[in-house]
Amino acid sequence: MTTFAVTSDDFRRITGHAGRSRRFLIYHAANGHAADEHVGDGHAASAPTPRMTQKLDLPADYALHDWGDRDGHPVFDVDVLLSGSAGSSFVRKLEDRGIEVVLTSETDPIRAIRAYTTGTLTRAGAHHCLTQGIRRAVSSVLR
Repeated sequence: MTTFAVTSDDFRRITGHAGRSRRFLIYHAANGHAADEHVGDGHAASAPTPRMTQKLDLPADYALHDWGDRDGHPVFDVDVLLSGSAGSSFVRKLEDRGIEVVLTSETDPIRAIRAYTTGTLTRAGAHHCLTQGIRRAVSSVLR
C-alpha cells in the first residue's frame, strides 16, 4: 500500500507550488500492475482505484515552505507527494525525509495516482512558478 499526498487548493484538482500549499488530498493505493501484465482473459490489468482517506486543510503556518526542519508535519507520513510544481530545494528536503516528490501536468488525482502505480505518469521537472519570479523582479525594479 502506498500513501499519497496531492496538493489541491480546491480539493478537486492537482495544483502547483507544493511548498506554499496548505491543502492536500491523502490517498491510499495498492501497488499497480505493470503496463504489459495481462489478466486471465488476455486484457491488460488496470491499476486499482486509489481511495481518498483524508482532506487536509492546514493553518497558514503549516505551509511546508515555512515549516523548516521541524518534525511532525502531517505530510511527512506519506510515501509520495504529487504536485503541479515545486522548487528543487523543496524536492530535496522531502526526499531527505524519504518522500518521493512527483511533479506532473496531470490535474486529476485519480488518473495521476493510477498512472504513477503503473509507471505511465508523465513527469515534469522541478521548478518555481515563473510568474512569481517575474512579479518579484518587476516589483524590485519599480521600487
